[in-house]
Amino acid sequence: APHVLTWLGRAHTPQQALAALRDAIAAGFGHVNADLIFGTPGETMEDWRASLEGVLVTGVDHVSTYALQVEERTPLKSWVDRGLRRAPDDDDQADRYGLAAGLLPAAGLVRYEVSNWAKPGACSRHNLGYWTGGDYLGFGAGAHAHRNGRRSWNVSSPRTYIAHSPAVEEGWEALPDAERAAEAAMVGLRLAGGLDRARFAEVWGEDPVVRWKGELQEAAGLGLIEVTGDAVALTERGFFLWGHVARSLLAPQGDG
Repeated sequence: APHVLTWLGRAHTPQQALAALRDAIAAGFGHVNADLIFGTPGETMEDWRASLEGVLVTGVDHVSTYALQVEERTPLKSWVDRGLRRAPDDDDQADRYGLAAGLLPAAGLVRYEVSNWAKPGACSRHNLGYWTGGDYLGFGAGAHAHRNGRRSWNVSSPRTYIAHSPAVEEGWEALPDAERAAEAAMVGLRLAGGLDRARFAEVWGEDPVVRWKGELQEAAGLGLIEVTGDAVALTERGFFLWGHVARSLLAPQGDG
């Protein structure tokens, strides 16, 4: 909706965004994705439905749907703290996610990760590499890279990036194994197929069902996950309440 784009500070119109998607498909790109954010202040359920239906009509074969979050050091966080805006309501966000979970599969897009939906053969190989702990290169201003547990990022200013190329790395970090294992479990759980128990144990030396025994039992008791001999996977309820799963299941391990 125009007022949603205005609130987000976007200069384009919904019509221009949809036209860009159609032009990309017409130009012959093999796969075209649309990123959508839901939960912007002032957005109604009908606005969100129109956004979903609009991109589906264009024929894209991949859609990402992200819930608006109140992040630190952003104008929205400042406004929420000062009582000028309300933080997105969890129940409203779940309703919007539910609408996407109904409309996208009906159009042939299958959910393969909490926020990502694709037609057969159109899953993002780059994202899957990231979610399964693979290495990746970062090219361009603000890009991130990962190699053998070392995470780095480039300077965010395009001018600085161009002026100092190829010395453009701004910083790096090497996370402790415990944090890397928790992160691997987090992203693995987000996948529709769940966290592969054997692969996790091979990389990190311990079955996740053993490492997070108490947390997993609690999550299973709440109907958020299902544990099988091969994997730990989200239930349909777990997909809707992923934020709760992340906080209750893995935060204790990450903090410890």
